Amino acid sequence: MAGINQHYSYFRSPFGDVIGLFANSQHYPRCRELELNVLDCTDVYGHKGLTKQCNLEYEDYLECLYNKKQKARVAAMQKERLRQYYAGERTKKDFYAEPPKLDSFYQTYGKSID
Repeated sequence: MAGINQHYSYFRSPFGDVIGLFANSQHYPRCRELELNVLDCTDVYGHKGLTKQCNLEYEDYLECLYNKKQKARVAAMQKERLRQYYAGERTKKDFYAEPPKLDSFYQTYGKSID
């Protein structure tokens, strides 16, 4: 399989084989394992199983590549923040949360647990 795609071509050509070398996510470390999981699933169920049996793995892989749910979540948070600002619940000063202090990550490990 040259790449993971819902639109599978039944005709093979040398051009498609060359493009298949670049049409993968193995160069992107975050999505490597997810792509291999989808490929393992399609090896078992075939390419037609991509939308049936392998749907969860395929959706996780697409989310890793395109971040659609993450971007929608950020947009919803920005919309809510603007709503609160226009309703008077937030001021211009506290529009965003206060950032953590500089080097606050390292100070937490310097304290004793006792």
